[in-house]
Amino acid sequence: MAGAALLLAGCGGGSSGNGGGGGGGGTANLPPRFTNSNAISFVESQTFTDDRAVVQLAATDPDSSSLVFSFVQGKDAALFSFVNGPGRIAFNQAPSFETPRDADGDNVYEIDVSVSDGVNTTRQTIRITVTNSLEGLLFSEVATGLGQNGKIAFLEDTKDILVVDQAGNMARVDATTGAITRAPRRIAFGAGTIIGTATESLNQRGGKFYALASDGTHVRLLDVQYDTGAAELIWEYRSPAPIEASLGLLGDDPVVALGDAGSPTAAQDPDDPRGNVIGFVFTSDTATPTVAVRTPISRGWGLHNPIFALSGFAGDILIDRGERSNEANAARFNLGQANANFEWPIRDGETDVGFSGTVVGERVPPRLVQEIGANNAGLWLDAGDSLQGDSWRGVWIISDANGNIWTWDSVNSGPLERRNVDFGITNPTSARAFVSIDNGDRASENVFHVFLLRADGRLFRADTQR
Repeated sequence: MAGAALLLAGCGGGSSGNGGGGGGGGTANLPPRFTNSNAISFVESQTFTDDRAVVQLAATDPDSSSLVFSFVQGKDAALFSFVNGPGRIAFNQAPSFETPRDADGDNVYEIDVSVSDGVNTTRQTIRITVTNSLEGLLFSEVATGLGQNGKIAFLEDTKDILVVDQAGNMARVDATTGAITRAPRRIAFGAGTIIGTATESLNQRGGKFYALASDGTHVRLLDVQYDTGAAELIWEYRSPAPIEASLGLLGDDPVVALGDAGSPTAAQDPDDPRGNVIGFVFTSDTATPTVAVRTPISRGWGLHNPIFALSGFAGDILIDRGERSNEANAARFNLGQANANFEWPIRDGETDVGFSGTVVGERVPPRLVQEIGANNAGLWLDAGDSLQGDSWRGVWIISDANGNIWTWDSVNSGPLERRNVDFGITNPTSARAFVSIDNGDRASENVFHVFLLRADGRLFRADTQR
């Protein structure tokens, strides 16, 4: 607690010139002086226990008087306390390099302290610099030359990574060696770009995976054969205005999340595909029982600009970018209930927007919200949450369109921290943004790797020391 004072028996010898004067008659009392360093460096990941002193004050007094150390109120003193003995200064809360709490926000904490011999008082300014730690993170490049603005999916059975770029070029990357095997043909999808892929295994579906293509207003869900690039049209939607879309999986079945295409009212209408999560009911054609019919059905609504994260697993992390806020829902709702309302335009993040229409369904509030533009935050692009390690368990990794990487401790509810330094980002730009993130070996729960694909076709792996 700032202002607390602790007593220390004085040490003889030495002299000081920045204290007060002495009494009348006899030898004047000389002030004490500090002998400890006033510049301290502290690594953020050091063990934080009850005996967590970062500074040990020390002083001498020419008159061998008993000395009392105290905090001087102001600057960053309120963030520190004396612990376990005179002059032992500790942070009240474990410091984070990514989230500095000092008054200047520069990770240099300044505290003024004093030492008194009962007559004279000497002051000293202590500067404690908190430095970064990777906290066991290992970040390395796996492969390069994988096209522009691609999507990745970790294949559980083969331990390869499926990579599909926006032009439809396909490749498989060995997750261990980085060796690239390119498909002989690209996806035959026509106009636009590939904006999403979803699969857990190519083998389980006879070498097929789901892909989403869009030319801005025409969104098409495709069933793609990896070896040939042949694409079967499963479903399509033609929007009256440019629309955002994302592809996910619900079990083994595809789901598509559509933006509101500039119509907030449509986002609250379960019967209008805009702003909805579209699932598909698989039934047999009555005329040809061997032919599967996929009927679209709204599974959720209230979305502005959505993305299925975690390689598209619906119910894990659904990102929705509003006008002012990034938000993530992780309630693990059951989309099969077909009543999830993600609140747009009732709320943007946690801010009421003023919607006055009929609200239908079970409202699903965001679990995590970030103001777009604050601290250079761009629109979120993707997220992963399975990196393991003592400092990383339960931590979400989120990429944004400005080229930043953010982390959020979902177990302890925060804070949201920018981790560019840890992930080797020295100059964040949209051209270097990580556009797709996926977890490795998810099914076996031996989830140690997180893979990140950059917009320029470079694939990276995040791991932790074990």
